[in-house]
Amino acid sequence: MFITIMNVIMGGGKSLTFPAIIAYCGGFACGNILGSFLEGRLMNAYVLAEIIADHTEATEKLVQHLRESGFGTTVIAAEGRSGPRLVIKIICARKHFQRVKGISDQFGTFLYISDIKGVSGGYFIGGDRRK
Repeated sequence: MFITIMNVIMGGGKSLTFPAIIAYCGGFACGNILGSFLEGRLMNAYVLAEIIADHTEATEKLVQHLRESGFGTTVIAAEGRSGPRLVIKIICARKHFQRVKGISDQFGTFLYISDIKGVSGGYFIGGDRRK
């Protein structure tokens, strides 16, 4: 509907044929898919992974395992609905997120991610330190 209305407004009263509308929509969709694919492959993007877990010995082992795997972690004590929790923050390259997820899944924790615009400082996989 949007494309048809924009066609009338922008096209000076001319209307597109059904195959032309399908071609336009297909081209638009392919451009979005290709752009997303290229962004994921070419950009040096980072994500913030936050793990929320009960404050137990198993969670301490999770933090230790993440650090031994080369991920810099920040641990924050928190209070959840049913008691004390730990919030474990990990900033990593998007390409390393699946490793963080795999480790988190082994311990049965709650994990969420968000994209971040940039990184300055900190420790990353391979012992690199960002300046």
